[in-house]
Amino acid sequence: MALTREEIEQFIEALQSDAELRDRVRDAILEDDFRALPGIVRQLAERLDRLTERVDALTERLDRLTERLDRLTERVERLTEQMDRLVRKVDNIDGRLGNVEGWQFEHRYLDNLAAQLGTLYRRVREVVIPDEEAVATALHDGALTREDYVAVLNLDRVVRARTSETAEEVIVALEISMQVDESDVQRAHDRAATLARVFGTRVDAVVAGRTIVPEASKLARDLAVLVLDAREESAA
Repeated sequence: MALTREEIEQFIEALQSDAELRDRVRDAILEDDFRALPGIVRQLAERLDRLTERVDALTERLDRLTERLDRLTERVERLTEQMDRLVRKVDNIDGRLGNVEGWQFEHRYLDNLAAQLGTLYRRVREVVIPDEEAVATALHDGALTREDYVAVLNLDRVVRARTSETAEEVIVALEISMQVDESDVQRAHDRAATLARVFGTRVDAVVAGRTIVPEASKLARDLAVLVLDAREESAA
């Protein structure tokens, strides 16, 4: 049955003023799922609120964890700095002990120099570079530079000696190191060449040490530098 416009308006007014009538009309028109939708929305809203609370709690816990990690990082950095300082101190101590041991080794070797050189030379006599007339003349004439002069002064020892085989008098330029490396060999060679130019005579370049690294051994052969075994037991 069709309703007139007036009847429809009266029905709308009745719905607006009568809540019970609205519920009856809604229940008659809407399916069960639609009627349940407001309750579902409320449940979802409640769950969303609870989820938001959990996320907030998790965020707070994460912030606390981040703070703890930051403090831990600071502690690790401080510990690393302390370890670095400790390592530097240990290295410094090792270096000082190594220097002392090296000085003692060189001192014992030089105290017994004639015996140490005895397999190659005899009548070993120390040469005092500043007292040598040939050195003074070379410095005066410019044949010996100040740099080369300082270099030969830094040789561990310069001696005159006679070779064991031919009795030829020679000068020996000696470098001593517990472990002979390439720089020791090169210094002995270069400073012996300087002395040969100054004195105009044969100068033997010699290195002595407990051990010699393989690269230095090869360089010594290439430069004709003599290598003496100066192990502690032979220096005693």
